[in-house]
Amino acid sequence: RDAATKDQTVVAQDSTMKDFYNRYDPYKVTEADKKRYQDYLATLSPEERQLAESQTNFYTLSVKNKGGLVMPVIVRMEFEDGTDSLARFPAEIWRFNDQGIKKVIATKKKVVQWTLDPYQEIADIDTDDNSFPAKVSPSRVQLFKQQGGGRAPNPMQQQRQATMPPAQQGSGKN
Repeated sequence: RDAATKDQTVVAQDSTMKDFYNRYDPYKVTEADKKRYQDYLATLSPEERQLAESQTNFYTLSVKNKGGLVMPVIVRMEFEDGTDSLARFPAEIWRFNDQGIKKVIATKKKVVQWTLDPYQEIADIDTDDNSFPAKVSPSRVQLFKQQGGGRAPNPMQQQRQATMPPAQQGSGKN
């Protein structure tokens, strides 16, 4: 029902109903945005300005402690160019907050994939949430189907196939 009336908006029926928001892009950079940015740059010290204009990428890594046991944090960063890097943080990283931590990581390259505990060195029951963006891992049922489980005939089906006469071509009349 809604699909039939989807293209019949007020603006589609009468083009004089167009207003400011029909062509407004909230993400478009305006002159006011440019001026605000220039004013912000003017307040920075030379070192801060150099850092802001550098090609360094800053990432905030947030990790939650779901099990309650503090462990070292091992993170693999995979970059756009196909290379990767491993960062290891000792268990002492949890000393101020044993529920969750945030760590700022600076890199020269853009990170496309984050993997927590890539070599499964830490006791982790649920490894499905160890990647960002999330990797879809097959379920047990999907793995069973991929291996061809359940496709071979069982003993009763084998016995029935052995005793059945071969099928004959019919005349086509019912």
